[in-house]
Amino acid sequence: MNRQSTLLASVAIALFGQGAWAGGLACKAGYTHVTITEGTAATVNVSETKQVGQLCLTMENDAGRVVFDDCGALIGTVTERDALGNPTKLSHTAVFELLESFKTANDTVLYAVPQSECSFNVAESMTRLKWGTGVFLGGKLNAEATGMVSFCPGQNKNTFEITGEACLRLK
Repeated sequence: MNRQSTLLASVAIALFGQGAWAGGLACKAGYTHVTITEGTAATVNVSETKQVGQLCLTMENDAGRVVFDDCGALIGTVTERDALGNPTKLSHTAVFELLESFKTANDTVLYAVPQSECSFNVAESMTRLKWGTGVFLGGKLNAEATGMVSFCPGQNKNTFEITGEACLRLK
């Protein structure tokens, strides 16, 4: 990894890494502030612009009570690229149950640091719910996914850790 990539990754981690989720997201009446206490995603690349896999989220309210704990299907889609063809914007669709789902929009690639010719360390910022159902209906999101994307032959697997906060419509 070159010096510029190392510096970029260090700055991004310092600015957006874990610990930045100290309840800064303001929730409107009827919604509860939650912190993602455990979040993982594992996907495979089905094309140059699409990943499919599983998303698992555990979220606690400010009193420390688990209010959401589930795994579901995940589809990630590249929606914009820069002049060099690098992904810059994405969307993600997650379906936990028929009544528990959401879609993000304009997710931003914070950094992509090459690890080899075919794999990258990546961080993505997700701050806009395009739509949601169930507890996600009308909610807010402020999250980051950090991990690795691999297009290497025989190693078509991407893994991410998800941190952040949300406003959920709890029953």
